[in-house]
Amino acid sequence: MRSYDPKEGRYKDLSIGDTPKIYTIPVEGKPTKVVGAGCKNGGFYVLAAADGRIVQHTPIYTGPPTYPLTPQPDPRMLALPSAIGGLQTGCATDGQTIFTNGIDCVRLA
Repeated sequence: MRSYDPKEGRYKDLSIGDTPKIYTIPVEGKPTKVVGAGCKNGGFYVLAAADGRIVQHTPIYTGPPTYPLTPQPDPRMLALPSAIGGLQTGCATDGQTIFTNGIDCVRLA
């Protein structure tokens, strides 16, 4: 089954591609339990564990990627969305930094 709907011009499955991780980080100056996860849309999201609100996320590219990329992606963007792209399994932390891997289907071509 394809995750891209050509009639609507959008991906239907850009859900979590990574196993969610629980961290405690400072949010608004207070130690806060959060859940971090990489998604198939290429973004890494940090959500407050208590209520699910998005605390922070990386820049993400919206819409199906086309080459050459216009506009150019933000240099902090981790990976482009695609059926086999985005952030998949393997994100980790050392307590200071979150490390992610990305599959960027467009740039592999």
